[in-house]
Amino acid sequence: MLHHGDIALLSKYFALSGRDRRSVAGAQIDAISMFSDVPRYVDAETARAKSELRTRLRESSDPAEVSDILDELRDMSALTARPTAESREYAREDVDDDLLILQGLVGRRLHIIERSDPLSVRVLEAVHGDDGAAWASGPYTTLGGAFCLTRDGAALLAQLKRTSNLELPDQKRMLNAAADRSVKMRKIMDAINIQANALYERACKSWIATAPKMPAATGQDAGR
Repeated sequence: MLHHGDIALLSKYFALSGRDRRSVAGAQIDAISMFSDVPRYVDAETARAKSELRTRLRESSDPAEVSDILDELRDMSALTARPTAESREYAREDVDDDLLILQGLVGRRLHIIERSDPLSVRVLEAVHGDDGAAWASGPYTTLGGAFCLTRDGAALLAQLKRTSNLELPDQKRMLNAAADRSVKMRKIMDAINIQANALYERACKSWIATAPKMPAATGQDAGR
């Protein structure tokens, strides 16, 4: 399974991407609009602090640290201001790469996975995006977001669509089925849960395999 820092990064990425799958470029546009006003002005001290955070963001390969840095940048975005007559030093701050993580540690890694295993990307988004959030409070937790992507889940959806005239999103149909506590439906959902677990484990392995490699320790470092 994934480290809590990885989960935080994926959740933030898919939250910024929105309900519909978008390209990395689209996610970057969302991220910029969320973190920035163009142009914007911040006091010089804040500008320096944000610059240091961006440097740490570029250099970090620790998902937990990256997540914390993004939270700090989000908080600092609330400190933006317009120059006034006060005798304070302001610096113009144009849109910068506050969210390099979307292109780098998240978007780039998902793109690598998608080239060989697009289903795993869909599973990660289903579990850590809006679909997973809809299941979070239930017995299947966020894993339920991936139920529609399983073999038995797809078969169940097809059956439900044949027997109902209601126009419902697939996730809503699956949530309704999960709420059916009959013995027959519980057996079906248990089988789907097992398949979703397998898909998620595969997706996690693919994600972990794309993690940035830590620099090898030098002889001098190893001897310390």
